[in-house]
Amino acid sequence: ISGNLFGTIRIDSLEVRTPDHRLRCVRAEIDYSLLDVLKGRYRVGQLLLVEPAAVLDFSQPDSLAPPGSAARPIDSLLADLKLGNLPDVQINRLLVQDGDIQVLTPQETEQFQDLQLSLSAAVSPQHIDLQPQYLRGNWRNRDLKIDDLSFRLTGNQQRLTVNQVNARIPGVYFAGKGEIEFEPAFRVLFFPDSLRTDLKVVHAFYPAFPFQSGYLTAGGHLMTEPGKLGEFRGSLKLGAELDSLHIRSLRLDYRKTADELLLGDIALRSNLGTCSGSARIAPQGINQVQLNFRELDPSRAGLLQTPLSLSGRLNFNFREWNIDQMEGEGRLELFNLQLADARAERVQLNLGLQQGDWEIRQPSTLRFGEGALFTLAGHVSRDQNVDLRLTSEGTNLDTLMQRLALSELGGYNGSVDLHITGPLRDPSVQGNIDISQITYRGEKVELSGISGKADIAHVLNRSNTRFGSFDLTVGTGYFGNLFLTNGRVNLLFSQNRIVANPFLFYSREDSITGRAYISLQDSLTDIALTNLEVFFDRYTVRSDSIITARWKADTLFVDAFSMTAGDSGSISSRGFLAFEGSSALSGEIRNTRIDPFNERLLWQHDLRGMLDGQWDLYGELDNPEIDLQLFLKALSFDNYPIGKITSDLSLKDGGLQINVFDLESGKDSYLTVNGSMDIQLFGEEDARKSLKDTPLNLNVVLGNFRLEDYGFLYQTQYPLSGSLTGRLDLAGTLGNPAGTLEISGDSLRYGDYKFPYLSAVSRIAPERLSLEQATVNFLNTEVHLSGEKRLRWQEVEFDSSFAERLLADKNFRLSIEIDEDSLNFLNVLNPELESLIGDIRVSAELAGDYDHPRFTRGNIQVVNGTLYLAKYENALSDINFTGHLSGDSLLIDQMQARSPRKTSGRSFLRRWFAKVQRWFFTPQENGDITGSGYVVLSEIDRPKLDLSIKMRDAYFNNFIENVAITASSGNLRIQGRDTIAVTGDVLVKAGTVLIDFEEQEKNLLLATDVRESPPYLQYNLNLEILPNFNIRSEDLLNSFDMQIAGNLRILQEPKALPEMYGVLETSGKYYIQGQDFDIESGRINFANPKELPELNLVARKERNNLIFNLNVRGKLDNPEKEIVIQDENGQTLPYVDVKDQMALLLFGVTFNDLGSGTASRIANTGGEAVTQIMISRIEAEARTFTGLDRIRLDTQESF
Repeated sequence: ISGNLFGTIRIDSLEVRTPDHRLRCVRAEIDYSLLDVLKGRYRVGQLLLVEPAAVLDFSQPDSLAPPGSAARPIDSLLADLKLGNLPDVQINRLLVQDGDIQVLTPQETEQFQDLQLSLSAAVSPQHIDLQPQYLRGNWRNRDLKIDDLSFRLTGNQQRLTVNQVNARIPGVYFAGKGEIEFEPAFRVLFFPDSLRTDLKVVHAFYPAFPFQSGYLTAGGHLMTEPGKLGEFRGSLKLGAELDSLHIRSLRLDYRKTADELLLGDIALRSNLGTCSGSARIAPQGINQVQLNFRELDPSRAGLLQTPLSLSGRLNFNFREWNIDQMEGEGRLELFNLQLADARAERVQLNLGLQQGDWEIRQPSTLRFGEGALFTLAGHVSRDQNVDLRLTSEGTNLDTLMQRLALSELGGYNGSVDLHITGPLRDPSVQGNIDISQITYRGEKVELSGISGKADIAHVLNRSNTRFGSFDLTVGTGYFGNLFLTNGRVNLLFSQNRIVANPFLFYSREDSITGRAYISLQDSLTDIALTNLEVFFDRYTVRSDSIITARWKADTLFVDAFSMTAGDSGSISSRGFLAFEGSSALSGEIRNTRIDPFNERLLWQHDLRGMLDGQWDLYGELDNPEIDLQLFLKALSFDNYPIGKITSDLSLKDGGLQINVFDLESGKDSYLTVNGSMDIQLFGEEDARKSLKDTPLNLNVVLGNFRLEDYGFLYQTQYPLSGSLTGRLDLAGTLGNPAGTLEISGDSLRYGDYKFPYLSAVSRIAPERLSLEQATVNFLNTEVHLSGEKRLRWQEVEFDSSFAERLLADKNFRLSIEIDEDSLNFLNVLNPELESLIGDIRVSAELAGDYDHPRFTRGNIQVVNGTLYLAKYENALSDINFTGHLSGDSLLIDQMQARSPRKTSGRSFLRRWFAKVQRWFFTPQENGDITGSGYVVLSEIDRPKLDLSIKMRDAYFNNFIENVAITASSGNLRIQGRDTIAVTGDVLVKAGTVLIDFEEQEKNLLLATDVRESPPYLQYNLNLEILPNFNIRSEDLLNSFDMQIAGNLRILQEPKALPEMYGVLETSGKYYIQGQDFDIESGRINFANPKELPELNLVARKERNNLIFNLNVRGKLDNPEKEIVIQDENGQTLPYVDVKDQMALLLFGVTFNDLGSGTASRIANTGGEAVTQIMISRIEAEARTFTGLDRIRLDTQESF
């Protein structure tokens, strides 16, 4: 000790000891005022501690405590912290340099080094103020550096307040405040405003913490109850990023009383899912847990590899926390449980817990869906012994398999009764499985009457004590087209030995039978098959000797495999397959018929021939080398000889090399592949990239390849026939190919379409496919083509996106040239057209995006052409047409045609007069049709028309709709795109219409069809009909031949029937029973445009010295008729009965007189048969007059 007793004191090598703690300090210096000390006040200007080292030992119990004394509770101790008990001390500056503190605990020693501290403090009975300027150091055993710890402590007689608390440690940030209240009652309040720590810091305190990277955040508050430090309440909010687990928020309220801890309003939001609930923790009472959770999925946080979704609730009450004494009960319910693609509608477990033993109580169920319910009951002891029973009855396997994401499987009426007992690590199973029917749709498998009985002790054989049996039988079923009549497998277990004696399956006369012996050793499994026989389609493959194999470590050794196929064939193999390391397996097949396999190929064809082949496999299985040679001879398909196939293939380094493939037919038809192609299948890190680098050196040659002979190779709507000859040469690589294709076809036919010949030359490059020239003869019209299509070969991936990527650039160019005397394929393009004959030249170029192609060039010329139409008897002749493309429009430069009416039927005088007329007047040709306008082709499949048509006496004879007219027009317009509008004025000079009421679709007036897809039709026509227009009906009961004249307006809206307005005057004849009535006045009135017109006419007939006056009124197809009969003087006769009227018209007598002597007038007409015919005619005609459904006329037998 040195210095001035009144001002500054220095102490060197200071050491302070207590029974448990000690302090050493190299040097301590204190500046103080002795006068203040004498007055009871301690004023320190500076206190300096240099290299202080403190050891605080809390590793042993306090040995100095008086015997029998109890530790004071902490709330009592803190309650004594009152300012009135403190001295009056003021330290202006406390400095600690290079300090060291060790805290000894029973677990480990906490060591703080390099401590640097500077603070000021003022303490008195009335006030306290403590604030460090800095506090730094190293927490050595935690490998943490304390950058700074700062706070300010202030207080008075009522409370102590700590605020501005900030701790800065690398990886940790903390800020908060707190308060201790002394009055009116002792209470502690703590508010951690912000805490964030990296997991590196957490590992420093808890090395076993399961997460490796991330951070934690926390916040909330804590408040003790007044006067009770051990009872408190508050809230907590947590957040975390823990590896792949993301806790967005965890909120809860808590309350601690003397007896319990209550957790309420628990709310968890994380990438696992969401959870809410509450809990009660009562060490001396009942503990309660209530949780609701939704879409919990541990796989999202990387805790599971398989996606799992849990939604449901848990309610559980229990006593004690010691598992050996724990008792309780609860209920777990899961809704829409999903594991990967499998799901269950509901899981319900009623749980009981008694001294650590779990009980699954009834009802506990697992429901997958309607008709798929399982029940579970039993016990699981705390020493992991189980006694469980799993049952179900009448399970709908369709529902069960769909819920298990095994949609290819299905069936009905499945039952399970399994009893599982014994240690959980090696249980025993007894029970039965019964299934009425199970199906597998993928391969068309359907099995019925499945029954299995199991009785196996120690299933997992962990103690080498497994024994028992499993007997499986199958009633009937199908494997594809193979009908299974019955089957059975009987498995016997004895320690490490399994015997299948026998296994047998039957399909009518076909069968697979044999015995299998499997011996399981520690590192070796011996397999032996005896009496193996496969019999199908009267063809037997059998083993004449024992087939033996061994499985050791990761290798299957095939010691002996030899089977006889049929009478003279054989199959053999020998070697080993190593799943780690190199393999070596070889085999051969000799003189084996292939026709027995037809039924197994699931097709309706007959493939026959003989097969020889051999294979050699060696190297590692993940990159094997395989040499395969196959030779098929006497090959035929559906009894058509194909010839023979020779092939030599190699698989090496994941690449398939086609060395030879040759198909030779006996009819000079062949396909030969020469050269090589190495296809990378697997074994490379980037197999697709390797596939692009696959070298090509191939040529494929076709010679007289008859398409009809190989129809099984392709599927078309109509049969193909004809022959192809050509050659394809490919070089480069699959990712950068180059090649040429030259091909010609002869006598090709597709359905009714004939292609007498074609030829084409193309070149293939990575960036384009070029059609250098092609000639196609289509229905004897020759079309010349050339063009190109851009390709993106170097950007493709050899997967399902291949075609999409290859053709991603949709630009193309196609030139079309036609120089012909006929176009015979027009009917293919438009069924309304037949053919065009004349001098025809077409030159066009189509280009752009093939989703939206456009014409870039086009010229059309037709000279002296004749166009034949499908529905018209007459053709359009003298066609002269020229047009050219300008922009997106085809401009019509010239459009002329003629459709004259034939004049060969005119009388001699009219023909002579026509010749004389030509001597004096310039003849005006009739039938002329001219046009002008344009067609917009910006959308080729939706052309826009704007045409003007003029006609002079043009003749059209539509034999389908029974219409023939001669018409003229000077202003006919055809316009539109999706709706084609036809407008104008038409003068009909002559025409005939034959109405067939029985076949309405043949007549425009009676048509009921409406076009439902664009282009729609829209009419607005004004018709003037001259008197030279005949309308006829040959219907037996509604027959007429009338001339009509007048004006009509025809309107039609899109997707609607045509409407006609107007009135036509009529003349001519109306027929009743073959008798012609002269029409004196008549009219056809189109009053209701949506219905047939009204017919109203008056006609007259003189016969049998009588005058018959006919009135016809009503719809054109079924008018009402009325006859009034007068004598020669014009007096009306009282014959109102239609039967009498018809008899008078036909025979001149009344109906009753037909049976009298007057019948002699018609006695020579055929007797009874003729009478019946006449009666039938009168009966039918009378119906149309009276509207009766039936009239029965009986004749006298004598007549």
